[in-house]
Amino acid sequence: MNKKEIIKRTIFISMIIIAIDQLLKIIAISITENSDKEIIKNFIYITQVKNIGVAFSLNSGNLKNILISGVIIFFIIRYLIVQSKYINVITLNCLDLVIAGGLSNLIDRVVRGGVIDFIKILDFPIFNLADCVVIIGWAFFAIYIIRVELKNK
Repeated sequence: MNKKEIIKRTIFISMIIIAIDQLLKIIAISITENSDKEIIKNFIYITQVKNIGVAFSLNSGNLKNILISGVIIFFIIRYLIVQSKYINVITLNCLDLVIAGGLSNLIDRVVRGGVIDFIKILDFPIFNLADCVVIIGWAFFAIYIIRVELKNK
C-alpha cells in the first residue's frame, strides 16, 4: 500500500471509531445524569466518570497525559508512513485501531479535561469504547508478532 492509501484509510477508520465513541460518551452522559443505569442485572452498568489519569486512573497529571498520548500517536502515524512499503494489512488494522482509540481519548482530554469512561462490568475499572479499541489493537498486534516469530523459527 502506498502512503496516501494508508493515510486515507487510517483517517477514515479513525473518523468512524471516534464518531461512535464520542456519540456513546454523549449518550452515557445524558442517561446517567441522575444515576447509573443497570444494563444486565448485577453485571453491566452505564455510568459516568471523568478519568484525568491514564489507564485505570493512574497518574493524574492531565497535561503530561495529553503530551504523552500525542507523542505516542505521532510516532505510530510516523511509523505507518515511513514503513508504508512494508506494512501488511494485519499490522495496519491493528495500528489503525490504536490510533483511533487514542485520538478519541485525546479529544476528551483536550475538550473535556479528562477521558469519559462509562462502561462498568462488575468490579473491573470503568472504561469506554476507545479503551477497548486500543486494547484490541495492541493485543492483535502482539498475537500477530508472536505468530510471525514462531513461524520463522
